[in-house]
Amino acid sequence: GTMYSSTNARCGNGTVNFSLSGHVGTIDWWRYRYRNGSGGWSGWTTITNSDNVTSVNPSLNAWSAGSRTYEVQAAVKSGDCSTQYPSRQVTVDRPSVAGTVSSSLNTQCGGGAFTFSLSGHQGTIERWQYQSRDGSGGWSGWTTITETDNQTSVSPTLAEWSGGTRTYRVRATVKSGVCSTVYASKDVSVNPIPLAPTPSAPGAVCAGTTTTFSTSSGYDKWFTAATGGTAIHTGATYSQTLNTTTTLYVQSYNQYGCS
Repeated sequence: GTMYSSTNARCGNGTVNFSLSGHVGTIDWWRYRYRNGSGGWSGWTTITNSDNVTSVNPSLNAWSAGSRTYEVQAAVKSGDCSTQYPSRQVTVDRPSVAGTVSSSLNTQCGGGAFTFSLSGHQGTIERWQYQSRDGSGGWSGWTTITETDNQTSVSPTLAEWSGGTRTYRVRATVKSGVCSTVYASKDVSVNPIPLAPTPSAPGAVCAGTTTTFSTSSGYDKWFTAATGGTAIHTGATYSQTLNTTTTLYVQSYNQYGCS
């Protein structure tokens, strides 16, 4: 005869109906065995020894590390004829688990590469994607980073927005067999780098004169050295009494702390 099942694959633990039709003879028993992944088969387990039961509903359990295949078999015998063993296989997949996405940085000044990694997931990583929004605006659509199966980390280059903070949401898509797709995501922020300042000052003044220096930006730090050192003033203007030739250096920064 021919054996049928209510499904070819199921997600997680549960019962599956198996039925036999078109057979000639007596159904002596039903039994099952299983194997994990591509491993070897287990021994047989009896489902029922009742004569002529044409369908059974065994409870089949998933394997914690991957897919488990069950083979269900019936024994059919007619008189002195040889016993026949019709069978059918079904797969039980472990439920999908999204896991956790971590990132190399939470916030960055200026565009650049971020590394995102996924751990603690259950199933196959099908793709990585990102979307973005500027300030408090709406989210963009999803852009695919990669569709390489089971790539546990990606390093996309994320661009800044000159108008303020741009937030990126990066997600991994995880699916285990026939189980539902799940998503793990992580948000990061990219803040703009300010434009270089344009300082102005009188070209020459008399010794002992108080001179005011200014820039075009409201967020500036003033230094006496080209590199290093501690700022002597913060703000768009700086006044100093000059007795000798003096060179000052200005560094712009913004409300996001970027410079």
